[in-house]
Amino acid sequence: MTTTRHLIDPEHPGDAEAVAGMLAEGLPAVPPAPDRAAAMRGRLLDRVRAADAAKAQLIGSRLGEGEWRPLVRGVRTKVLSPAHHAVLLELEPGSQLPIHRHDEDEECVVLRGEIRMRDLRVAAGDYHLARSATRHGAVRSEAGALLYLSGTPIGDTRGVVKALVGALVPGSGEAPLTLRAGEGEWARVVPGVDIRALHRHGDRESSMLRFAPGASLRPSALPGDVEALVVAGELYFGRDAAVPGDYRIAQAGHAAPELASDEGAILFVRGAPLR
Repeated sequence: MTTTRHLIDPEHPGDAEAVAGMLAEGLPAVPPAPDRAAAMRGRLLDRVRAADAAKAQLIGSRLGEGEWRPLVRGVRTKVLSPAHHAVLLELEPGSQLPIHRHDEDEECVVLRGEIRMRDLRVAAGDYHLARSATRHGAVRSEAGALLYLSGTPIGDTRGVVKALVGALVPGSGEAPLTLRAGEGEWARVVPGVDIRALHRHGDRESSMLRFAPGASLRPSALPGDVEALVVAGELYFGRDAAVPGDYRIAQAGHAAPELASDEGAILFVRGAPLR
């Protein structure tokens, strides 16, 4: 093993580092040359304008914003996007959702707490896919939970009634899929950012993106809308900070803002492939 010896004091590198730090603090600041300062300022302003332009193409809401409405006793919901059939669902301790039927694939990400469907337990960070044409048993939560759902009729009264009445008809679709937070294979996108595929339907896919502390990703122009939900940590959409439960939609035809995390984050994305 090679030991690095400090040039100032080879025998006491710790003291040398302290002295070097004090010397650096005592040095006067040297401004850059005018042409270099102007170039640096121009690049900074370009990045700020690009971040603001990208942010303007985002729609969505923060967890603490928007209107929550009661669904059934002990359960309330907030519609995130009617066009994408996406909602947040909050279950109080001891509450449950009744048996219902799915007319399309329903995707669920547990943000907080856990839910149970018969013997199946789905906890924070887990992903659950209920297939179209299947019947879902009662969903209950003993300690309370916060869920993201897409492909759900919640928010459409007629659709909810149809789902409840349809529960009387036996399901015939494919078996559900549950992926735990610690399961699955991750593939490298860029240094510090990994992706884990969850579900693909036609030209749309659902994935988890994992950001290491200090990592960033600049997606290209999007061929279709992309939903993004922060599952864990803190993530910046350009200059806009988002925390678990915050939801954004990057609209088709525009470049999504740079995604970056100082402390690390997990992001659920659904829609056009995000690379």
